[in-house]
Amino acid sequence: GELTQVTNISKFKQDLEKKGTPFVDVRCQMVISHEEFVSKSRGNLNLFTCVPDEAATPMTMMSFNCADPQHLRTNVERAENHSVNLSALRIHDPFPGRRKVLLIRFARGGDGQRYNAQYNVDGLGDLPMHELAMDMAADSQAARIQMSLTKEEFVTCVMTSPILSEALRKMTLFDMPGHREGVHEILMPIKLDVVVGDPMNEDADADFLDAINVRQSVAFEIYDYDRGSFADFLGECFLPPFDKLTSSPQRFVLEVRNATDSSRPDRHKENSAQNTGSLFIEASWIFPVEHVEEEHASKEKLSLEERAQIEEKAHTGKLKLKILKAEGLRAADVTKSKATNDAYVCVYVRNEAFTEMEHYPVGFGPGGWRQTPTGVHKEEFRTKIAKGTSPEWDEEHEMLLMTASFEKRTQQKQRHLDVTRRQAKKHANEMLIAALGNGDSELNFFFTDEPVERRPDPNEESEPGDRHQVKIYLGDTIFQFKIKLQEAARREAAREGNYLRGLRGTGEGSDEVVDSRVRLQQYETLADKMCHDHVVMVFVPSKQLREMYRAKRADTVDYENLYMVEFADPSSWQPLDPIRTFMHYAPIYGFGALGADAQQLRVVQGNEEYKMKNSRYRHFVQDQTKWRSLVTGVNTAKQCFGYAKYLHRGDGDSEEWRPVLAERLNDHGEEESQGTKKFKASYLHVASADVEAGAMAGESADASKVLVDETRVLLAPVQPKILGTGNFEQAKLLKQATQLEGQGMTEAEIVRHLNQQQEDMAKKRAELQESAGLPVTRTHAPPITQAMVRAALRGAL
Repeated sequence: GELTQVTNISKFKQDLEKKGTPFVDVRCQMVISHEEFVSKSRGNLNLFTCVPDEAATPMTMMSFNCADPQHLRTNVERAENHSVNLSALRIHDPFPGRRKVLLIRFARGGDGQRYNAQYNVDGLGDLPMHELAMDMAADSQAARIQMSLTKEEFVTCVMTSPILSEALRKMTLFDMPGHREGVHEILMPIKLDVVVGDPMNEDADADFLDAINVRQSVAFEIYDYDRGSFADFLGECFLPPFDKLTSSPQRFVLEVRNATDSSRPDRHKENSAQNTGSLFIEASWIFPVEHVEEEHASKEKLSLEERAQIEEKAHTGKLKLKILKAEGLRAADVTKSKATNDAYVCVYVRNEAFTEMEHYPVGFGPGGWRQTPTGVHKEEFRTKIAKGTSPEWDEEHEMLLMTASFEKRTQQKQRHLDVTRRQAKKHANEMLIAALGNGDSELNFFFTDEPVERRPDPNEESEPGDRHQVKIYLGDTIFQFKIKLQEAARREAAREGNYLRGLRGTGEGSDEVVDSRVRLQQYETLADKMCHDHVVMVFVPSKQLREMYRAKRADTVDYENLYMVEFADPSSWQPLDPIRTFMHYAPIYGFGALGADAQQLRVVQGNEEYKMKNSRYRHFVQDQTKWRSLVTGVNTAKQCFGYAKYLHRGDGDSEEWRPVLAERLNDHGEEESQGTKKFKASYLHVASADVEAGAMAGESADASKVLVDETRVLLAPVQPKILGTGNFEQAKLLKQATQLEGQGMTEAEIVRHLNQQQEDMAKKRAELQESAGLPVTRTHAPPITQAMVRAALRGAL
């Protein structure tokens, strides 16, 4: 008779072995035959989709060991009956003349679902050629959900696989219409005007030093007041470095000493007498003085003024000083009856970022000391006069201080006088741009679109940045552009070295020699230290600037001022993806356009501080991080990547470990039972039937999540955060796990002990509520599980 439907082939084989029933494993033959069907059906994964070629059938007129002429059956007859012989499947009939069954177990393409198929084979070895669906139907709802590739999935694959991204890049390049027509656009050189910001990392180093120490010196100078004459200098001392200060007031005892070379220059200071003593102060430093909310700083549309204010707040701190007293000061007023002082303290501030070689802006003098517009050193404050050699003042003062490099770059843009409103607006914009820290140290490179590379002529006079003869092509990726930029810097360094050697007779201190040495050092630094942190950006003018250009107002002063502001504004520069080519960006930014001016590019080193200045770069980094993030790295208190057992209903409920995202349930949910923890598991490759049913019913994505017992879940991280408890009482109890383990308890004993303590605490709380006449709380925390104890012992909680 016919064999009943087999639901589990593995179990069926075991039953056959016990009964001694013969069977033959034809897996290898079926794999080869399936490949032939796929090849002949042009990639269709389904089995028995077409009639096999006669050439592939060794015996075309009769089956194996079948000598009876009445059983002769031609391939034409088989085709008419929609049947196929075992020989066409490269299977030698193991039981000729007898009826048999061909059982096929397979995992369907698209969703990996396991199924069993059963074909009855007659005595001649023929079986009905019914198509076996080994691939999901492309027109089904489940297939559209399972096999459709989203933009996020595609970009993630490209970002995490350089081999895949490079292969796709080359395919898209050679698939361009221009290339098919014979125009090799990818080999067309393009014009670029490149500016490398801060090539020697001077601004970055200055910001780093400011982060360690504010680099502002606070000097305390003590004087003896004399009516009608200059005050007597009693000594000076300095506030400790700002990295030694905290937000809480600290008391310091500072040694009073004579003036030195590093002191504030003052011709009235006399060092003939030996100044001694100690100054007692309290100081605290709050930095920054006002924290800017990240949500506010990351807003899309912030004006230039708002972003400058954010930068200023991020670089400004509040110094609180309390001058208490002094002891052991030198007596300046000496008479026969007494030796005393009329002492007071003056406080001065010095910016250490200024050097002696620089031109000082308004408000600063030699050495970086603050001064008034008249050129007199500025007193931040002065205490009252107190008598004696151990005077007491007990005065508090507060002052706002900027970091040294930030104050230096902003104050250098100060102007004495603005005659017109246009000048005032221009200078105000310069101040705002300086606050954003675009930097004054820049290096320029020029790339031409000449089709043939010119040989460098030693006698040819070229501008710095235009002597390298490196070509950038439309088909180059942004990553390749950075490599070529390094090569251009090496060639420029070699040409600059030759130029510097030709200036030997000019004089070592001449401006031309100094500038050449600076450029040489910048070229060499860029060639050696350019790395993946450097970001290539393109200038994106605003709508207003583009409209003024179209209206042919490029020669007006308003256009020049607006262009200057936008060109210096970091948020006007859009980062370019390293894996993309200039051809990909050509429709947007006009790279390689005939007759167009050179496109403006800027190369800077991207860091956390630059994110605050350039909103485009901040969003670019966020997108890059999102694309590079893998689901396998998810490990939060609410969700965790792992594996869960999955039942294949079409394969006799066989089990398979499948990747899931496990979510913790509500700590007071009803799903907890008998001390067993459950997770809400979302299978990354969900069952197609479940997806299709949920989609047809209009259910949300949450419909594919199922409750899974913790014994059927394997969390991938070593220390899964999801195993922690959100219950405060449980967290307190789980802290005892390590101590209980040290007492010799097993994990199961610790679980019982902690659950008993939890029950006792709940009963005691209910008794207290009842005795106080309050309503008794009936909600109890879920039991502590062994997994929670294990996580606590590993320190994961």
